[in-house]
Amino acid sequence: MLWRFLVAVRGPGHATIALLAMLCITFYNGRLYYYNHNIVLMWFVVATAVLAWLAFKERRLRWWALTGLAFGLGALAKYQVAVSVACLLCFWVSQRGWKDPVHRRGLLLATLAGLATFTPHLLWLPRHDFGPIHYALDSSLSARLSTAMRASGAIHWEVDQVLNRALPAIVLLLACVAGLYLVNSDKTAADLKVAAITKDRDSAETRLTDLKKKMNAISVWSSCSSPIAK
Repeated sequence: MLWRFLVAVRGPGHATIALLAMLCITFYNGRLYYYNHNIVLMWFVVATAVLAWLAFKERRLRWWALTGLAFGLGALAKYQVAVSVACLLCFWVSQRGWKDPVHRRGLLLATLAGLATFTPHLLWLPRHDFGPIHYALDSSLSARLSTAMRASGAIHWEVDQVLNRALPAIVLLLACVAGLYLVNSDKTAADLKVAAITKDRDSAETRLTDLKKKMNAISVWSSCSSPIAK
C-alpha cells in the first residue's frame, strides 16, 4: 500500500527508493517477524496518509471521513498515532486548508469521525483506573529518573535513532543522491559536447552559405560586365 501510494505521488523510482530506505530502518525491519500494537499502528499511519492525500486530491468529504476513522482506529492501537495527526494538521495548514470550504468541513468531519471511534475507549479509561496510562508511565525507562537524566536520555534516544537505527537508510539515500549527481553530470557533459558540435556545424554551414552568396555575386557581376568588355 505504501509503495502504490508513493508511486501515485512521486513515481515508481522514488517509491522504490523510499520503500528500500524505510526497510533499512531497524525500527521497522526489526519488528516484521512478530505481531503487536506497533505493527497495527504502522498500517494505520500509512492508511491515514493515503486517505488524507486522496481527500486533498479529489476534494471529497468521504475521504475525510475515512481519514478520521483511520485515526480513531489507529489511536485504539497506540496513542502514538497523535504524531500522524499533528503531521496532517501541519500539512493542512501548509496547503491553506482554511481557505477551502471543502477542506474546512473535511477536517471537522475527520475530527468527529475520529472522536466517534475513540470516545468509547475514553469512557472505558476511568472505569478501569486509566490502566494503559499507568502501564506507559510505569514501563517507561525514564519514569524514575531526574529531569536532567530524562533530558540526557532523550538526547541519547534521538542520536540512537539517527546514527544507529536510521543510519543504513541515510547511507542508502546518500548513495542514491551521489549516483543521480554522477548521472546528471555525465548527461550535462554530453549535452554540452553535443551543443558544441552543433554550434560548430551551424557556424560552418553559415560560413559556407556566405561563401556561396559571394560566389553567386561574383558570377552575376562577371556575367553583367562581360558584354561591356567586348
